Amino acid sequence: MVLQANEHATMCLAGQVGITIPETALWDRSSIDDLGPGAWPAGESRAYVIRRFDRIEQGRVHIEDFAQVLGKHGIGEGKYRSAVEMTAAIAYRGHDRASLRELVRRTVFNLLAGNGDAHLKNWSLIYPDRRTARLSPAYDLVCTASHLPNPENPDLALPFFGERTLDAVTRGLFARLQKQLRVGDEDVLDVVDETVERFREAWAAGPDMPDAVAAWIAEHLDPTSRRLSA
Repeated sequence: MVLQANEHATMCLAGQVGITIPETALWDRSSIDDLGPGAWPAGESRAYVIRRFDRIEQGRVHIEDFAQVLGKHGIGEGKYRSAVEMTAAIAYRGHDRASLRELVRRTVFNLLAGNGDAHLKNWSLIYPDRRTARLSPAYDLVCTASHLPNPENPDLALPFFGERTLDAVTRGLFARLQKQLRVGDEDVLDVVDETVERFREAWAAGPDMPDAVAAWIAEHLDPTSRRLSA
């Protein structure tokens, strides 16, 4: 299975669930100018493209990923040295309920879609007015589980209150997060319920997905939904 098709399909599904995403597409290789040696390492026939959300007509829009926020610079293993509850704290920052809700929504989506690579560099804050931060649009959403030799219970990129595998994440962990951040049901548990419902509605509509992705989601959707439900 080609990663490009996986990511495009997963991102499109996220948009259907209500997650903020940039425009994405798959382009035929023949329609793209020569990118030089190494641009097509596996002889791909299509490229996954995404509209940059850190650029506008007036110039650059400041953005910083969560690894930068925590001072974990570079491309090493530092991006895996944190926790889901820390990403929630960064998104919330004591006041930003909209960003917290969006982070909860994406976290639930990742569990349902089998994305086990939501590390620190796959979360970012964006500053549209150069002063006020909010969670950036989503990016790098992939059903990573479908690429694993043993996809039954994939590891999470970041532990959630110490739990490191997908099937260990339950509604109780989100309740604990809600209590830790001192917010109400409308900011966490209600978002969990809404996201599960919207994901299931989008799935029932028959989204266009690569076979391996569709098979993984179909097998795991019900048990994961039960673990997250009241």
